[in-house]
Amino acid sequence: MNPPIERELKLDVSLDFHLPDLTTVPGLSMVTKPEKTLVASYYDTDGLDLARWGATLRYRSSGSSGEWTVKLDPPGQGDGAGATAEESATTDRYEIEFEAGPGRVPRRALELTSGLRRGRTLAVVAELTTVRRAHLILDPDGRQLAELDDDTVEFVTTAEPAGRGSFREIEVELLPAPSSTDPADGNGHGEGAGPSTSDWTRSLYSLLSASGARRNDGTPKLMRALGTVPPPLKASAELSGSASLSELVAATLETSLHRLLRHEVGVRLGQDIEDVHQCRVATRRLRADLRTLATVLEPAPVAVVVEGLQALGAALGEVRDADVLELRLRSLGSRLDSADAAELETLLSGLNRERTTAHQRLIRQLGRADHGRLIDGLFDLMEKPPLRIPDRAAADTARALVAERWNTLAEAVADLPDRAADEQLHSIRKKAKRCRYAADMATPVLGKRALRLSKAVADVQDILGEVQDAAVATAWLRRSARSGGQGRALVAGQLIGMEASRAVAARRDWSRAWKKTSQKGRVKWLAPSS
Repeated sequence: MNPPIERELKLDVSLDFHLPDLTTVPGLSMVTKPEKTLVASYYDTDGLDLARWGATLRYRSSGSSGEWTVKLDPPGQGDGAGATAEESATTDRYEIEFEAGPGRVPRRALELTSGLRRGRTLAVVAELTTVRRAHLILDPDGRQLAELDDDTVEFVTTAEPAGRGSFREIEVELLPAPSSTDPADGNGHGEGAGPSTSDWTRSLYSLLSASGARRNDGTPKLMRALGTVPPPLKASAELSGSASLSELVAATLETSLHRLLRHEVGVRLGQDIEDVHQCRVATRRLRADLRTLATVLEPAPVAVVVEGLQALGAALGEVRDADVLELRLRSLGSRLDSADAAELETLLSGLNRERTTAHQRLIRQLGRADHGRLIDGLFDLMEKPPLRIPDRAAADTARALVAERWNTLAEAVADLPDRAADEQLHSIRKKAKRCRYAADMATPVLGKRALRLSKAVADVQDILGEVQDAAVATAWLRRSARSGGQGRALVAGQLIGMEASRAVAARRDWSRAWKKTSQKGRVKWLAPSS
């Protein structure tokens, strides 16, 4: 799937709003299209799980034809901080269309929204009838820059509380700038072609605002019709030092669950390798945090969720490991002789095939029914943490949990032989990661002490990660070398040598990082008497 990004400038207007003459904006002309009526059925769960994430799924028809559309916020959608007024009113959204008849949601749309809706059944929650008066906005050369849609909407909602009403809004859908034939032209327009996008959108926004239009933060039509939408999960915990244990558990799970679901859509779309990385981090954090909390949570519901996270993490890990390996090998490729570059590309082609197969397995994992149950289980743990001990202020318990993780790490490091094997250092890395996650979890209630420990342990984890990545790359290169000719073996051998140098440097650096991290002054606060 390669979904286009829909970029819109949205404004609220009254039902009696008079659209000003847009051609008064310098450099713009306008062509008015025939008025048309659009009838849309919006689908969601009983609990409006899609709406919670700002996502919409609809079937919309005009006359005898129609189409299904899923709209989603990209994972990296900003918060608008520091933006101008017209930039704050401009939103970017994925817009994915599906060809299918009315009444039955297309399978791909169901798959794409599965995580956000927690696998729950969809039904019509609103019917919107839109009378659209569309105007094409053109530059001086007659090329289309945007389409301004003046929409009057009548709605009927079936979600509780049911309602009906009407509103009017202006949508300016911005088209990508046309490609320039002049390399020196950075605006995508020929010489003298008129204002840049920022210039004319700013002028257009000012003209509409002066005529009575009001800034809209990009709220979809459905959300305006529904009125009340469940609150989204938070991207970060908002706790004070006096937070209770149940509040700490809920906030910790909420932060990672937000990350997982935000980026899962990108994993399904296959747009950005960062989405796989963020989902894997979220999955690992959830699993590690639940294991850290094992002494304070009832074991049965936690065990089911941890098992599901383990399966999901394994599927994500296959894809992420391939991405990391490709990045590493490409970074080393610049040091190869030019004659060996083609053989490196052949190696990477094989790696990409492995990655494609792993991604297909991951998509199947996300499509399984038990994935929806996993998300539901995480929500249950977050919304009502099953404490096995009385709820109380979290600070002392959080400190004890961090101390347990730290002691496990410190004891394992003390038991290492002088020349530790890669597997032993990898085990230390995993323990360091769990200690770091525990410190991160405790930071909202313990403050800077926990944060400093987290950062210090993260340095150890990152350096040992270099040792592990070099070991993984070396093993893969050895396997690949056996399946090719002398040219491949030569290139693989050179890369193995470079990876060995990286590993030697990392082994040297990690000892220094550990000595710094394990200084008594950094960890003495973990003692119960402190």
